[in-house]
Amino acid sequence: SSERTTQVIFKPMLAESTKVDLLPEYALDGRWWFEQKCDGNRLVTVVEDGVVTFLNRQGVQKTTLPIEPQLTAEFQAMTRGQWVFDGEIVDDVYWLFDLPVVGDKVKIADPYEFRRDVLDTFFEGWAPAACIQLLPSWRTSADKTLGAELMESTNREGVMVKDKDAPYLPGKRSRRVLKAKFTKAIDCVVRRVGVDGKENVELAVIEGTAGTYQRPIGAASTIGKPAVVVGDVVEVKFLYAVDPRNPRLVQPTILRRRDDKSPSECTFDQLDTCFTDKTVYQV
Repeated sequence: SSERTTQVIFKPMLAESTKVDLLPEYALDGRWWFEQKCDGNRLVTVVEDGVVTFLNRQGVQKTTLPIEPQLTAEFQAMTRGQWVFDGEIVDDVYWLFDLPVVGDKVKIADPYEFRRDVLDTFFEGWAPAACIQLLPSWRTSADKTLGAELMESTNREGVMVKDKDAPYLPGKRSRRVLKAKFTKAIDCVVRRVGVDGKENVELAVIEGTAGTYQRPIGAASTIGKPAVVVGDVVEVKFLYAVDPRNPRLVQPTILRRRDDKSPSECTFDQLDTCFTDKTVYQV
């Protein structure tokens, strides 16, 4: 096996949150670069003299991956020195977006602009199999503005905003790497209260020709929220919805009780534009 048996520790750098409303400001500032926020599984790849180790978000070694053994075979080509790649697996494709270490030529203290330029140049010559791709980076004001607009209009999760001068800080959150998530809101019916004995409610929308069937779409916490009972209408903010056949809201949060709306107005079609496309958009 090419996988390393000794413990390798390298945790990925993490991002702080920022507001979507600030994206136009970041787009005009040449210090910041944009990328699509991928909604997959974070993966750091460490290669030492051809020995490949895959690490998850917590820095723990992963021994099974959906695109093995082809993924390992591509990285085994790096037979000399230490390499560290950072990226995310989405739909069986490993999207690379950083190269924190290349022997003594690229170090974590180097600015992101330098690390990314080395990654871009190296990737072009490497030309790996299709299971490894380079995540697009938007750097000019026009490209950043267009990229952010496309992410929102095509129902992607959000945008990453990166300071081109920032070092790589393994295992730490930094205000120099930001994530802006697009959120949505719909009106839901409270279907149940205190699901599994927790301080929460089960949310539902109305569907069916008679307009009476309550389709469960997830649960939200009631901690710190106004008291509600079964049948109440609440406005719910969430990141996006998954699986149109069995819809569920991702990260739902109750905003307020809607005394001005009836349950019959909480229709399923509110979700029509809420299902997020996780694929990477290549401009």
